[in-house]
Amino acid sequence: MFTLVVICGPSGIGKSYLKSRILKQDNFENIIQTTTRLERSGEKNAVDYFFVEKSYFEDNKNLFVGISEFDSCYYGFNEHYLYNKLLKNDGICVCSLWNIIGLNDKNINVLPIFLYPSQPSLVRKRLTNRGETKEKIELRVKAMDDELKLFEKHRHLLNRFDVIDDNIENIIDFINSNI
Repeated sequence: MFTLVVICGPSGIGKSYLKSRILKQDNFENIIQTTTRLERSGEKNAVDYFFVEKSYFEDNKNLFVGISEFDSCYYGFNEHYLYNKLLKNDGICVCSLWNIIGLNDKNINVLPIFLYPSQPSLVRKRLTNRGETKEKIELRVKAMDDELKLFEKHRHLLNRFDVIDDNIENIIDFINSNI
């Protein structure tokens, strides 16, 4: 089985940008997460996420691995889909730190990348610039604080990169040299 590169970190930190840069290489499968949250403007089902009803997810939790919950919405990976993708090639996905902890319990070779903000105000600014409401920004900033505390607890599981100090090319080189 190939390696799953998992990019995590607070909202607005640059996870999707890093993933898009990695996917420009031919040797990675895009691993899509399933969620019960609503589709955002510009997102597409089966491209950005697999969007499902909350009742479906709850009734079929045994089909998913790396499950997390945020803002009353579930996120996780369909186990069959994930294993089939990783039989073909290395994979890359974006998810939360809580998802990574759930994936570590499975027989999956995970390369976790945690993008860390040395300047948390940068995250608030990015969320504001992408049009999030004040309420959503506060919810995501609180989630960032919780995620950073969880990161400290599970630091030994993760490869940490400061998005201010670490050049994106250095992160890409690290990923390519460790799969």
